Amino acid sequence: MTRVQGRNDTPRRTWGRRARLGDRGAATGLAVGGAAVVAAALVGGGVWAATQLSGGGAQPDDVLPDSTLGYVRVDLDPSATQKVDLMQLLRRFPDFERATGISSDREDVRRLLVQGALDEAACAASYDDDVEPWIGDRAAVAAMPGADGAQPQPFAVLQVRDASAAEDGLDALSQCLPGAGYAFTGDYAVLAQTQLVADTVVERGESAPLSGDEAYAEDMDRLGDPGLASFWVDVPAVSEQIGSAAAQLGGLDLMSGGPAQSTSLYGTFRAGEDNLELRVLSSGTQVLDNGASPIGELPESTLVALSASGLGDAVPSMWKQLRETADGVEPGSFDRQVAELEAETGLRLPEDLATLLGDNVTVGVDGKGLDPESLAGRQPRPSDVGVGVRLTGDTNAIRNVVERIQASLDAQRAPFDLATLEVEGGLVVASNDAYATAMDDGGLSGSDTFEGAVGDPDGAAAVSFVDLDRLTEMVRGLVPPSGSGGPAEIVGTFEPLRALGARVSIGDGYSEAVIRLTFD
Repeated sequence: MTRVQGRNDTPRRTWGRRARLGDRGAATGLAVGGAAVVAAALVGGGVWAATQLSGGGAQPDDVLPDSTLGYVRVDLDPSATQKVDLMQLLRRFPDFERATGISSDREDVRRLLVQGALDEAACAASYDDDVEPWIGDRAAVAAMPGADGAQPQPFAVLQVRDASAAEDGLDALSQCLPGAGYAFTGDYAVLAQTQLVADTVVERGESAPLSGDEAYAEDMDRLGDPGLASFWVDVPAVSEQIGSAAAQLGGLDLMSGGPAQSTSLYGTFRAGEDNLELRVLSSGTQVLDNGASPIGELPESTLVALSASGLGDAVPSMWKQLRETADGVEPGSFDRQVAELEAETGLRLPEDLATLLGDNVTVGVDGKGLDPESLAGRQPRPSDVGVGVRLTGDTNAIRNVVERIQASLDAQRAPFDLATLEVEGGLVVASNDAYATAMDDGGLSGSDTFEGAVGDPDGAAAVSFVDLDRLTEMVRGLVPPSGSGGPAEIVGTFEPLRALGARVSIGDGYSEAVIRLTFD
């Protein structure tokens, strides 16, 4: 990464550059584990904090070093609208108050979580005396590379309102975090497993903060409002750190290998008036392409749907990656298994796979036939359930592959015949004629449930949708009444949910996925 010069050059106020927790030089995982508990608690504290914490000030990335592998950040001071929206949504769950102890939007959730963790650890420190007086608005849990091939070093940064109170509080926590270290930089305290790590974070963060990195700044500009919580990962750096583990899997680069070359992964969690939204972005080259998705042509009664464009063109590179991965474990195994599959099915791989995936593939499962009335007292046959796939591409080539698949099913005496229907740009293959026709009738795109979860599917690289209202009704019909804690009560916890949707689009050098959970 290249640091942008001239940014973050303002001198940083540093309190007591170092202090120690406990007498041992080697720390345990309790240090960062405890910091993670505090950081997680901050999400709730920002939404329901009883005290009015001051907003503004530096973000965690202003003190994190630019060598940071990745971080998860939470904000105590998001917009007032998001605070209210999140609280209203969570309180729709019937057991939310009982399970969390939160009875009001004025509740300080930090006290509930942190004090609970302290009590469980038999720590004499208290949230009211040793944490609340100094804890600030923001926090992050992060990791940086280990020295000389060592494991990554986790640490946490917590925004501080009062340096003196923070030192007293962290000293009081020493019995819970034996051997750990902490240091101060700017408006933050750094907590780590060892004093050396804490000091290293401060030194590197002050000389080259993550916020001053040009590529990182571009990611953050694209991300926009970081919302209630956000994260960022340096994918190549993480890949390098886990290289030995990847080698054991046949050389597969778990994070950045393969057709999609990602340089960073980042996102944000936000609350809306009737939805919770996770927005995830990836910088770098991508596998999928934006395209015309026919998912909106599925019937309004759709239970589950998935659509993706551009996979046909990506098959050669993905196939190569699969072969290299399998051969890394057992040389020649991939081609042997493919030859066996071709002999059993009559398919020609990977050519037929590329044909089927083509320009777009859209899969649908209909809610009709899966409602409680239809399922009462019997198991549905395959032909009773609407399941199908709409394949867009070379229609004649697709039909040829489908006919060979049907011939293979007949040879194996499969209990059903594939229903096909030629549509504009391709072919529908379904479990029955009625659903094949329904997949071209439309209606889903005009559904408020679909639009609220997905939005406009046109021009997206991939779209997925689950009608949680229909799914809940279906499961409820299959679950007998039960007492407290039984299956029926568990199903009831999903009552407030309406739908789950995701939309992936490809930009210039990045991809963006928006995952949205909507409420009734």
